[in-house]
Amino acid sequence: MAAVPHFPDHLTLPQFLLDYQHPIRLPREAQTPWLVDARSGESLLQGEVIQRTWNLANGLSSRASIVGIISENNLDFPLTIWAAHRLGASVFGYEASILVVHSSAFEATRTAARKMGIPDDKIVLFDRPILPASDTLFVTIQDLVNAGDSIKQSYQFTEFKMKAGEGKTTTALYFPSSGTTGVPKMVAIPHSSFISNIIQTAAHDAGFGAVVPVVKRRFKPGSVSCAVLPFFRTCWTWFAMTVVILPKFDFVEYLATIKKYKVTHLSLVPPMLTLFCKHPAVKGADLSSLRVVFVGGAPLSVPLAEAMGEIVPHAVVEQGYGMTELTGILTMPPLDRRVATDAVGYLLPGFTARVVKPDGSLAGIGESGELYVTGPSLATHYVNNKKMFNPNRVSCSSEETFIEGWVRTGDEVYFDQDRELHIVDRIKDFIKVGGYQVAPAELEARLVTNPDITDCCVVPIPDQFPGEVPGAYVVLSADARERLRRPSESSKIGSHGICLQDITKNKARYKGLAGGVKFIDAIPKTASGKLLRRALRDLASSRTSSAKL
Repeated sequence: MAAVPHFPDHLTLPQFLLDYQHPIRLPREAQTPWLVDARSGESLLQGEVIQRTWNLANGLSSRASIVGIISENNLDFPLTIWAAHRLGASVFGYEASILVVHSSAFEATRTAARKMGIPDDKIVLFDRPILPASDTLFVTIQDLVNAGDSIKQSYQFTEFKMKAGEGKTTTALYFPSSGTTGVPKMVAIPHSSFISNIIQTAAHDAGFGAVVPVVKRRFKPGSVSCAVLPFFRTCWTWFAMTVVILPKFDFVEYLATIKKYKVTHLSLVPPMLTLFCKHPAVKGADLSSLRVVFVGGAPLSVPLAEAMGEIVPHAVVEQGYGMTELTGILTMPPLDRRVATDAVGYLLPGFTARVVKPDGSLAGIGESGELYVTGPSLATHYVNNKKMFNPNRVSCSSEETFIEGWVRTGDEVYFDQDRELHIVDRIKDFIKVGGYQVAPAELEARLVTNPDITDCCVVPIPDQFPGEVPGAYVVLSADARERLRRPSESSKIGSHGICLQDITKNKARYKGLAGGVKFIDAIPKTASGKLLRRALRDLASSRTSSAKL
């Protein structure tokens, strides 16, 4: 196994992506698109991306030093859309010179911006929405691209250059944490951290020294990824792949896109994988092009992975682990594993981890505790986020998360004898039943194996004696909902049947759903498909003590 590859620390992210040829980077065919808009079919080749980027930089250079982007996935810049109620200090706290906004988020952004004292002339549009005559002065990205092109004979911006080492401290992006368990925080990510994580991923895929033939690698030229998750983290284009962009997640459209563009790579979170295993539209879908199904964002149950493996027997179904505070991916599985196990793989080259038990001592092999990580691709801090009251001592602020060169992840984990990482759950998500801790992910993984359940979310329910107990919000399949109407079936499927009995039979007594079960139409999720557990947790917490769902 070769040494850890070189991580350049003098390049900006655009310089690395567009101009730099790292020894580990694979060549791209000239006519292979970088980006494709799934709906319109519009595509951009490498030269077009470079030229458009240069023109936009030229058009922006006199207007902005920090650009805030609030949009669906977009051909010009892919990020996730923000809900109106989340557009607040956490988004605007980095004092952007310009806000670049998609029309679908325009009204919410303008309203929130005005409350924060940000004038309308700081808003630039990705596309021009239908606006009153008084609002027609808003410029678009295309206007700036055209302007940058038209003035290039008389004015050219000065490209930002860094000295050796400056990439480690110069921020490239402020990116929001997922916000699944609390208010999203803006994470400051330096240029070299982003660059390092791409190289770390490539090095792992190449066997740390190009010992794995290109044909056997996960990421290789000519592959096609469908981007529906926010894909700033992935940069599949650097791997000579084509990225097909969907603005947001619609499962039926997603299946059609896989077929139309012969997608080879999917990046999913577990609730999206559940749809592949449960949704009736999958039966008629053409998934023959798929080669890699990569799952992250939350623990993946082995039965769910195996079910997906049966649906796409020609593809690899695997899970890894990462987080925004680590700039992306921390672990990946071995190349010879076809279907995911309950392990999330090995540390990428350059990372070091330690597992800290509640008493502060270091955990041994097989012992669980909180994961701390150090390496070349760490974020540096949360923006405008000082130390806050934190009764459970779970990392949630800069001072509690970024500690002397380490990131405190807030995840309960352990390493096995083969040095593979296993994720138990988010520490802040654990339900404390008397003296025991219950991981919601464990119960959710069991529940979704039932064919009558299409989705679920387990949350703590206040209880007078143990303090809190597990309760479940459950989405039934269409067939189960129909059968529930029949008196002879209602007792089998009802809230005292389908879930309570299964957990009681297969799990320890203290893990039983003593908080009850409530059937709902849909589990709230983020734009990227992750469970918005905090929404249901807050709903359950608002109920009277000892009240079941």
